[in-house]
Amino acid sequence: MKNLNLVIALIIGLSFFSCSEEDSFESYENQTTQQSIKKKATENLTIISYNIYHLPGIASILHYKEIERSKEQLDVLRDMVDSLDVIVFQEGFNQQVETHLFNQLHDDYPYSTVLVGLYCNQSNYWDSMGGNCSNSPLVVNGGVRVFSKYPILNKHQYVFNASGYGTPDYYSNKGAVYVEIEKNNKRYHIVGTHLQADHDNYDGTTVRLNQLKEIKKWVNSFQIPLSEPLFYAGDMNVEYTNKNTYDTMQTILNASISYQFDPSVDMGTYSNTNTLVRDQYPDYNDTLDYILIDKEHKQPIYIPEMKVLRFIKNNEDLSDHYAVKTNYYFTK
Repeated sequence: MKNLNLVIALIIGLSFFSCSEEDSFESYENQTTQQSIKKKATENLTIISYNIYHLPGIASILHYKEIERSKEQLDVLRDMVDSLDVIVFQEGFNQQVETHLFNQLHDDYPYSTVLVGLYCNQSNYWDSMGGNCSNSPLVVNGGVRVFSKYPILNKHQYVFNASGYGTPDYYSNKGAVYVEIEKNNKRYHIVGTHLQADHDNYDGTTVRLNQLKEIKKWVNSFQIPLSEPLFYAGDMNVEYTNKNTYDTMQTILNASISYQFDPSVDMGTYSNTNTLVRDQYPDYNDTLDYILIDKEHKQPIYIPEMKVLRFIKNNEDLSDHYAVKTNYYFTK
């Protein structure tokens, strides 16, 4: 579907830049305040969510520079290894991205899940499986996968029951991944997902909201300790500018996010500023990708602003989505 980005007004003159310059998005923040917060913090976790636009093999007619983009995305993420703990991928469907990105990431991010919906039978890949996973040869995997610099203690898969009949998503085992990660003797819980997309005249809002309800019910079943943080990250396909649905997403998940987007001046995560988007959607600019924290679980010192990151090489974006990143700081 569609994805969007952040503060154009603050990057005038920097319309094209590489991932090494992603800190420019943060330059507007009060550095004194940031240093004060970091001094108080006893732990932190940085999460990035990235729809990488590697479609299934069955959609090969829509493939675009699969190997080249995979290798460039690898370079981007390796450059960020010192400042990044967890990566939540969406649309990592095909063999090219498996070979040239995922298989190569393990040196820097040695802990990972497999793709959600790739396996439907209980196996060593998951501690549990739930939902409606299909073994049909006509159904592809769900494209979601999590990588971590730190040990993954538990990993669980869920495939949605709700799906848009007749849409491409109906033929994918879309769902969610839940992982428990241990960093410096602290436990963190991350749910990664990719919700139903809109297609042509099909409005997937109702399905998306039902999928969010499935996620919440599923995650609640694990009885995660309230003393440990719980995050949700992914391509939600929920438009920021649709305030009713955007607010409903947060209500269903009982989660918080700090993010402001003005489509008249800012880049959304799916934006006509993107070289892979502008031809097909020249008038579209909105945000669809988010990282949220559950309100009932351990809270950070403050709710940090979600940043939008643009990864570009040779004047071309590496995906049709921009990535989002949030760095959470905690005390005991």
